[in-house]
Amino acid sequence: MIFAACDKNGDDPDNPGAVEIENTVVTINTDGTTSSGVPFEWIPGSYDSEFSLNYITYKVDYANTQVIVSGANKDGLQNRLDGKASIPKSIILDKITYPITLVEKKAFYQCKELKSINIPETVTKIEESAFHGCTNLTNIQLYNGLSEISKNAFNSCEKLEFIQIPNSITKLGEYAFADCHSLELFSDKLPSSIGYTLEKGVFMNCSSIKKITIPEEMHVLNNSAFKGCSSLEEFTADDLYELKDSVFDGCSNLKNFSTRVVSMGTAIFRNCRSLESITVFTLNTIGTAWFQGCSSLKYINLTGEKPNHVENVRDYGLDGCSSLETLSIDRTIGMAALRNCTSLKDLGCVILSPFSQQPPFENVITENLYISKYFFTQYKKGYYNNDKGWNLKAKNVYVYSSSSAGDYSWSDDQIDECKEIFQAEIVLKGTEDKYKQAFGYSY
Repeated sequence: MIFAACDKNGDDPDNPGAVEIENTVVTINTDGTTSSGVPFEWIPGSYDSEFSLNYITYKVDYANTQVIVSGANKDGLQNRLDGKASIPKSIILDKITYPITLVEKKAFYQCKELKSINIPETVTKIEESAFHGCTNLTNIQLYNGLSEISKNAFNSCEKLEFIQIPNSITKLGEYAFADCHSLELFSDKLPSSIGYTLEKGVFMNCSSIKKITIPEEMHVLNNSAFKGCSSLEEFTADDLYELKDSVFDGCSNLKNFSTRVVSMGTAIFRNCRSLESITVFTLNTIGTAWFQGCSSLKYINLTGEKPNHVENVRDYGLDGCSSLETLSIDRTIGMAALRNCTSLKDLGCVILSPFSQQPPFENVITENLYISKYFFTQYKKGYYNNDKGWNLKAKNVYVYSSSSAGDYSWSDDQIDECKEIFQAEIVLKGTEDKYKQAFGYSY
């Protein structure tokens, strides 16, 4: 690909200086000049199907009467335009108008010379990785009419500051804005035209976004959609069908989440260190690593009815939730599920069926522990088989018999053993009222 040569200062005596052609119509004359006086030349060997205009390269699609943005002269962008590129909306060749409709795959890939660019209203699609790695791009103008921003289109544009996602967008590809660390949205509400699903990693590691509102037409947030959005403070949505793996992983400033959700994957809120409360209304199980590292979490309501009550806690589900004060678990507890939960005041456990030999309780401290005979029997097996890690300490232990767990009455020897294993000061039987006082319902 050959371009007009520039001297060491970026001046080309054979071509006039770059001219602003943003969103205009440029006519290519038969003698090679242009209506706007911008630098132009046909690319040798392209048989008049590829040309350079204002240091941007284009392809003419004669069959579909359109022009495609295909690349850039990086030296020209830097020396002539100071990184500021402009694209016309149409080109006129031989009296035929060719609208510019597409930015081609990797057209500006890792073009570190690019600082700003407009995308004219005629463009309907920005293809995969078109601006991937444009680390000095700070400003881009998008218009209604753009329907697709493809996979990785603006990935790693780490200085891109503001963007308005047009309401005409119907597809926002995977990782479209991932690792855009400076990015903020002019409107916190995503366009409803995106549809049912927000794709994987679209805003991953966009560490400057503070607020997101999900339109009512969107019901699925795919893997890592907002992972690493460490400034995200406010998230608003109505009913969501599914949150897939790691959607909010590392959103360390998110404090509250209250949205009806039907299904959630793994590590949804992992390392959300500021998260204090969560309400999702329709679930009964804390999944794998959902709240791992959520050191501020105090309030959990999965069912919308019984706060801080769940049927199951999967592996690492509450690992590191050092501010959690109240929790009641009906059934299974996975490995390291409650590790380092050190501020518990009331912990109730009915059945213990760990999914691994790795203990569910490591450095777990509670003031009051409410346990069934079945739980104690299972815990004792793990405690004696692996004395390293089965470490649940309680000041007061309240024991009861649960017919649903197949319990029988407690003997005095078992009471003494319970006191020893949990390093308790007091072990009491027949404590239904005490349990109800702690959790608001009977065991």
